[in-house]
Order: sequence, then C-alpha cells, then structure tokens
Amino acid sequence: MSLDRSELAKRLIVGSPSEWIKPFDIDKYIGNAPLIEKLWEEKQLALTENLDLKNKIRVLEVRTHEFELTNQKLHDALKHGRDKSKISLGLSGIATLLTGLGMNLITSDLQAKQSLFWTGVILIIVGSSIEGFTIVYTIKR
Repeated sequence: MSLDRSELAKRLIVGSPSEWIKPFDIDKYIGNAPLIEKLWEEKQLALTENLDLKNKIRVLEVRTHEFELTNQKLHDALKHGRDKSKISLGLSGIATLLTGLGMNLITSDLQAKQSLFWTGVILIIVGSSIEGFTIVYTIKR
C-alpha cells in the first residue's frame, strides 16, 4: 500500500515520462532556421555523448579484463601456497614423529640394547633434517 502511495506522490511531483516528451511538430521547423540549428546542435551533442560513453565502455572492458587476469594470477598463487602449506604440514608431522620416536628410543631404560640408542640418534638426525628441509622449502618461493 505504501509503495502505491510513494509511486503516486512521485508522479504528482515529477510527472510521468510521457509528459516529459513533447510531441514533435514538423510544421514548427519548416522555414525556421534557428530551430533547425538547435535541433542539429542537440543531435551533435547526443552523438558526442554517445561516442564518449562508448569509449568509457571500452576502457571499462579493458580494466575488467585486467582485473580478471590479476584475479586469476592471485588464485593460482593462492592454490600454489595451499599446496605448499599442505606439503610443509605433512613433512613437519613426519619430522616430529621421527624426532619423538628417536628421543623415546634414546631415553628408554634398555641400556643393554645399544642398537636402540643408535637407531634413536639416527631417527633424530633424519627428523631434524626433514624439519630443516621443510623450513627451507617453506621460505623459498
């Protein structure tokens, strides 16, 4: 209901588009050079505005294309970063497990088993090496 009232108020204040357009009477223009010149000027102005708007559209299309290319590059960089992050997470997890297992073997109470001690040391070295590689891999682009 309020929409109908606002529409009615708008029409009362502004009027309808059919009231804005004056009927074209060719008899007024026959033999009336100033009116013909005015009509010609308005036509030229409309053509100029049309060309300006077409140029603006072309510029906007080019800018839109550039934005789309930039967006695609950013999307690709994001995907590469996610993949790199997943690899880094997996390698860090493996390195942590190997280092933890190595520490457990070294600190175990089985002194009779020297091979467990050296196995633990090797696991710690391998785990630390993997972690170092992961850090370098993550930093390097």
